[in-house]
Amino acid sequence: MMGDLRVFKSGATRSEDAEEERFDLISPFAMQRIARVYAEGAKTHGSANWERGVPLDATLNHMERHLQMWKAEKKSGKKIGEDDHMAKVAWGAFAIMHYETAGPLDYGTLVPQDKLPSNDAEQENYDPKGILGF
Repeated sequence: MMGDLRVFKSGATRSEDAEEERFDLISPFAMQRIARVYAEGAKTHGSANWERGVPLDATLNHMERHLQMWKAEKKSGKKIGEDDHMAKVAWGAFAIMHYETAGPLDYGTLVPQDKLPSNDAEQENYDPKGILGF
C-alpha cells in the first residue's frame, strides 16, 4: 500500500516515504572530503579492504588519534601532517555505522578476555553489546 503522495508542479507524483532519508541535506563538501579518504585508502589497501571488517577498538583508536591531531592543529594554528584529520574521524564513524548495519562488527579488545565465550554453548548466547553496555 502506498503512503501519501507528493504532487509536483508538472503533475508527477512521488511517495512521501522518500522524506525519511534526506540525502539532499548532506554537505557535498563533507562528502568530498570523506571520499578523498576512501580514495587514499583504496590506493594503499585496495578498494574494499575496509569492508572485511576492522576491529572496533582499532577503528576508535584511529578516530581518536585523528581527533587529537585535529584539535592540536586548531590550538596551535599549525598543520600536522598531510591528513585531513576530521575527514578521517568521519570515515571511522561511517565504517562503524556500516559494520553495525551490514557487519562484521568485531569488538576486538573492547570485550575483556574473561567475558569472551569459552565454549560452543556460551558462544551461542554471546552478546558483546550487553557486556559493553550498548
